[in-house]
Amino acid sequence: MKRLLVLFLVFIFFASPVFALLSGLKPETKNNLVKISSDIIVPHGTTVKSAFALNGNVNVSGIVQEDVVSFGGNIFLDKNSKVMGDVVSVGGTIKKEKGAEIMGQISEFRPFCRFAIIFDI
Repeated sequence: MKRLLVLFLVFIFFASPVFALLSGLKPETKNNLVKISSDIIVPHGTTVKSAFALNGNVNVSGIVQEDVVSFGGNIFLDKNSKVMGDVVSVGGTIKKEKGAEIMGQISEFRPFCRFAIIFDI
C-alpha cells in the first residue's frame, strides 16, 4: 500500500506540469502563477489567484485568493501575507510568520524523505 502511495505521489509530481501545459495554462498567467524549477514571489500589495511551484519555493507577502502549492520546494509566508485557500507543501516545509493569515488548511508532506529511507537512497 505504501509503495502504491509513493508511486502515485511520484506520478503527480511529474505529471502535474504536463497536464497544466496541455490544458492551456502558461507558465505565468495574469491570475495564476505557475513555475517549474523556479521560485515564485508574490510581493506585498500584489493579488494573485493561485500559486503553484514545481521544484521551486513560494514566497508570499501579498494576497493569494486560492491555494499556494509547492512540490519539491518550501513555502514562506511573511507577516503581511494572506492566503484565502489552502497552503500545501510536498517534499518541503512551510514557514509562517506571526501575522500571516491562512483561511484554509496547512498541509506539509515529506513522502520523499520516507522513500529515501525505505530504499536506502
